Amino acid sequence: MLASFVVVLSSCSKDWLDEKPDISTVIPETLQDIQGLLDNASGIMNTNSPALAEIASDDFYVLESSYAGLAQNERNAYIRDKIDSYTQVSDWFGVGNKNGSYARVFYCNLALETLGKIKFDTPSDKETWDNLKGQALFQRSRTFYELAQVFANPYNPNTAKNELGIPLRVESDINIKSVRASVQQTYDQIINNLLEAKSLLPINALYKTRASKVSVYALLARIYLNMEQYENALKNADSCLALYNTLLNYNDLSSSASFPIQIMNNEVIFHSTMINYVSLALRVLIDDELYSLYDEHDKRKSVFFGSNANGRTFKGNYSGSRLLFNGLSTNEQYLIRAECYARAGKVPEAMADLNTLYRNRWDSNEAYIDLTALDADDALRQVLLERRKELLLRGLRWSDLRRLNRDPRFAITLTRTIAGETYTLEPNSYKYTFPIPDDIIEITGMPQNPGWER
Repeated sequence: MLASFVVVLSSCSKDWLDEKPDISTVIPETLQDIQGLLDNASGIMNTNSPALAEIASDDFYVLESSYAGLAQNERNAYIRDKIDSYTQVSDWFGVGNKNGSYARVFYCNLALETLGKIKFDTPSDKETWDNLKGQALFQRSRTFYELAQVFANPYNPNTAKNELGIPLRVESDINIKSVRASVQQTYDQIINNLLEAKSLLPINALYKTRASKVSVYALLARIYLNMEQYENALKNADSCLALYNTLLNYNDLSSSASFPIQIMNNEVIFHSTMINYVSLALRVLIDDELYSLYDEHDKRKSVFFGSNANGRTFKGNYSGSRLLFNGLSTNEQYLIRAECYARAGKVPEAMADLNTLYRNRWDSNEAYIDLTALDADDALRQVLLERRKELLLRGLRWSDLRRLNRDPRFAITLTRTIAGETYTLEPNSYKYTFPIPDDIIEITGMPQNPGWER
């Protein structure tokens, strides 16, 4: 039934939040239908996560000659400026078509509402029902979180109740007005739904495109780290790794391959990818300063990087293609736990996790000597360095910059120079939160993010 499920966004509506997919072809009615809806991995549920923050970060650069060939939205994000052009819904929310973030939210809400109408008769049906509800809650929560990293301020417990978050659409009814929640309400919604999902989901999923208890722990660890709630981040990363802790040994990969790391590989806990900006993908280059961070015996140097006529390229995507992976994986969890250990002063534990990861990245033909740290501060710096090197182009750098900029030890100023003009992004600038597109402001009347008002 849902194998033939077809979704097409109404072309007459302009409100990205209120745009209702035409589901007249098939209305989901059964548990099987709902699973089919949530399994739309290539079209909605596991693709097209927001990517413009990745463009705005410092993971890569493009040549000035290439910059001119980028789409307008890509140029805007790259220089982190130009409010006059922040007007296109599809550019900034990725939802001006059937595959965007709030389209994913719509389908999650539809699944949850349909589940509320289904009565189960057997324990097996109850188990399936729980699993489906957990999947829908997980997908909606991660979508809200991804949007919050772009369009809401970084979480600060002292100001979160008074700062603008994102619209939390938790019903499929398009007649409900879209309003912005606070940052606190946004994170409360995300975390509470994930905690509920954790109680409903199986430990492992049948496919890496579906949610599981392990993926909930992994996502909670990521979120709590970003909120600087390091004790909670540690608990969840530890729970995740207690259930699944497999790492790839990069010596087993073919570094000469176009994309050495396979999709759905053994490190992946949950698979998802970002919006594919085709005009940008072929122009991405890695600068020498970042490349020089890798030791000559670090296999990531050959697994992650290639070259073309313009410079050094990146080929280390966990998608097995040019698509940028932003899912959940064990390597990230080791780094989260190591950072939390370091911040808690548990240096041996932090370095043990760091060495577990790094040993699997080291050339097996060369002797590996364990990394050591003088103290907790040294351990933290080493962990953050490895995080920078390991999680390149994973959709995490922007959130890391927003978080670490609050600590003078790690705050950095970003610059881009185009046509002789230098664009600067200072630590904690209002530009670390993107503006709501003008179209949305005009249609909904919701307030613009501070600093971007016209």
